[in-house]
Amino acid sequence: MFCAHKLGQLQERAAPSAGTVFGSADLDVHCSVHLPERGTLVNIAISAFANVAECGAALGLDLSTALLILPSNFESAVSRSDLVQDSSTSWLSDRFTEARIPHTVLLPDRETQRRSMSQSDRFRSRMAGTAELPLVCATPRFALQTFDVFSLVVGYVFDAAQMARGEATDATHVDLVIGPRSGRYVRISYQGPVTEVQAVAATIRKLLQQEQV
Repeated sequence: MFCAHKLGQLQERAAPSAGTVFGSADLDVHCSVHLPERGTLVNIAISAFANVAECGAALGLDLSTALLILPSNFESAVSRSDLVQDSSTSWLSDRFTEARIPHTVLLPDRETQRRSMSQSDRFRSRMAGTAELPLVCATPRFALQTFDVFSLVVGYVFDAAQMARGEATDATHVDLVIGPRSGRYVRISYQGPVTEVQAVAATIRKLLQQEQV
């Protein structure tokens, strides 16, 4: 899940223990992190997210695909009619399809479309202005076992966030949902330079790897 937001200040704390990311009952961790090798100080926030599989089941949907594009109001929607299609959905889906990355797009008031590697249909034209980003949800296995592809996904989300802001800037704010692990999903939010895509993806992978011990 990723959304573009105005940049703000996050409370600086010591880095969280990675082994408790999915285990914490009241998860709400804001921390400043020096990204690997670069020494760049960025803000990363980790918080609990709704159970995507259970919410999908309540909406009558099977959301078991390893990579999902969800409406940004997915957590608050109580029915399919409440869902909104964010204008950047089509742009992100097109990029994934062009890169031959299978994914499922949850759309309001119509059947969920599973985007196979052979599909070339388009939703709409490129997003414009200050559009909100949809939520991109990836399973831990997808992030760990297909890391190069996962890094590419993160890169596309960074690009979409920059376009959604509608201005030239060297910083961005994106959110990613990861799960399930032990029945839990988490939102990982990043605030910092747009040039740190690989380092952010690597940091998320490290968090997931440490969860396994």
